[in-house]
Amino acid sequence: MRERLNLVLGTLVAILFSGAIAKGFLHGGQDFRVFHYAGKLALEGRWDALYREGPDRYLYAPGFAILFAPLSAIPFRPALAVWLLASVSAFGLAMRSLSRRFGTTPVLIAILASVRPIAIDRRYGQVNLLIRRGALPAMIEWVKATETADSPDPRGKGGRRVAISWAVLSVSAFSKIYPLALFLFPAAALLRGNPTERKAARSAAIGSAVGAFAVLVPALFIRGVYLGWLDALARKGVPLDPHNQSLLPTLIRVLS
Repeated sequence: MRERLNLVLGTLVAILFSGAIAKGFLHGGQDFRVFHYAGKLALEGRWDALYREGPDRYLYAPGFAILFAPLSAIPFRPALAVWLLASVSAFGLAMRSLSRRFGTTPVLIAILASVRPIAIDRRYGQVNLLIRRGALPAMIEWVKATETADSPDPRGKGGRRVAISWAVLSVSAFSKIYPLALFLFPAAALLRGNPTERKAARSAAIGSAVGAFAVLVPALFIRGVYLGWLDALARKGVPLDPHNQSLLPTLIRVLS
């Protein structure tokens, strides 16, 4: 019975995701166009134009444009196809990891419950699926590290998993603001946790520092780019507005 239910749910998820990818490729990609253009400016070395030109406002860290530059080396449509498929595949791998821990059925039901924000994310070519791909392994490794008696040493295998997963999360935190809330877990553990939690928190801190270094430091050698970023934030505002794919509008739709 459970196998048949999983087959039905999995088939429905596959159909909905395929439709979201097709719609995003044929009729969407508005936000991805901004990322693609920013990466193109990075490739051309036109850093003075990063926060002044483009199809829409670009308010991400300069390092995000550097990370996006390889994808901007190919034309927009093929790049959009790669982006949509890669982000969905990465999200699928995260869901597979989650299903091993909590079971396939609840994970598939959770995906179906979130299908509307996921479809919106794919339509605009946003980065939210990749952020969730980074956040889920980080939290899974954190829970595994803090619930066991033998906490991972930062030089050990478990410590490396924690550090790597939190390095990926740290990179994603510079594309959106909301992942920053997850860093309260290791911060609180460092301040008030038991020895097991503090060891895991040190591993997370090492990984987070590596991720932040990878995103922030290269742009320090580019003259004026950080001043341009701060100027853009001052002129256009920090992007705190709740989009359709965020939690607040979802609660408003469900409860109103």
